[in-house]
Amino acid sequence: MKKITDEDFTHWQDMNALPRNENYWIYFSPDNLYSALVNHINNEIIFISDRRTGEEIYKSPNAQLHAKVFYALNTPQFKARRVI
Repeated sequence: MKKITDEDFTHWQDMNALPRNENYWIYFSPDNLYSALVNHINNEIIFISDRRTGEEIYKSPNAQLHAKVFYALNTPQFKARRVI
């Protein structure tokens, strides 16, 4: 599992958080060729992609889990109704 705090990513710049979720941030490489989605709580890199082609360079083993959590956090609250 790669982390944004690893030596390979020392000069990567955080740009902004994803809308409606401050826990996931977008980072850009120093040469601006690659972007990374990072969980800002534990600094885990979810995936890295080429900015020009969109090709996936790296995908975290926990990517599916992050996708489920992100989807759950952005889904409107379910309202249960009592049926009599």
